[in-house]
Amino acid sequence: MVPKSKNSLKKYQWHINRAMDFINQHLDDDPSLDEIAAAAAFSKFHFHRLFKGVVGETVADFTRRLRLEKAAHLLLYDRRQSITQIAFTCGFSSSQNFAKAFRQRFGQSPGAFRRASPEGANWMAADPREPHYSKIGNANPALMAYDARQFDLADEWQLKRLAMNVQIKKIDPFTVAYVRHIGPYTMSGAAAAFEALQQWSRPWGDGQEGLYLGIYWDNPDITPAAKCRYDACVVISEDSRHHEEAAYQRIPGSLYAIYHCEVQAHDFARPWDELFTYWFPTSGYQPGSEPGFEVFYNDGRQNPAGQWILDLCVPVKPL
Repeated sequence: MVPKSKNSLKKYQWHINRAMDFINQHLDDDPSLDEIAAAAAFSKFHFHRLFKGVVGETVADFTRRLRLEKAAHLLLYDRRQSITQIAFTCGFSSSQNFAKAFRQRFGQSPGAFRRASPEGANWMAADPREPHYSKIGNANPALMAYDARQFDLADEWQLKRLAMNVQIKKIDPFTVAYVRHIGPYTMSGAAAAFEALQQWSRPWGDGQEGLYLGIYWDNPDITPAAKCRYDACVVISEDSRHHEEAAYQRIPGSLYAIYHCEVQAHDFARPWDELFTYWFPTSGYQPGSEPGFEVFYNDGRQNPAGQWILDLCVPVKPL
């Protein structure tokens, strides 16, 4: 009998492979993240984290690498096309942008790369439409099932998942007052939003009221940093909407994966990476279509060891 965690990982493999194949088939179309997520049959909101967690590259980095490796293949094996034609064939907006990206990836210009290829190579006999495997790497890696190391690590992922304190819980809808920060996702930006919130907020009553939350609305790999939105929130009761400076929103009820964790040195990206790299692919769940949020149980700036205690809460549904 195949363990549930490995069955879940195979399902993730199928979904992510669909995304990789879709990207490969549309290298010259510049598909949006929404279109790629739809091809993978995954929710678009958390797809970028899932892709990076499992593949090891962001969607943008993966796409850029495939374009450059395809271009390198064409430079070597289809000399009937000019460098400018290859740039457009591989989805670059101009030959200048292509040349800059190519130099960053391969350490030389496209022209120098083409000239340095062995004299007399059988480039006319090679079919430029077919993937070529050489020292430059796989010019069409999305056609492979996966980087094999990902699936050799299934047991290790399972061990790391079991070591994580993640629970599945139903959370009912609740209301928060919030202050929104628009700009790069930095500690200083989040702190400024919470300081503005705390100027007029106070704990309301007992229980969950008075808890502080942080909500990330955008993907900084796609949304310009200057336009990213972060909400500093405090949980309130329905009858506490009384302050003229406050904005309010309703957090929808859902089934949530709740990762209770600790953060040192303001490294808030680490637990998010752990959740999407190790827990989700072997969990039997996929993220839902709503944003996740952080629940803070202390202010790490006031902790002598600089330690934050928090929950990461992500809506989920069965895979």
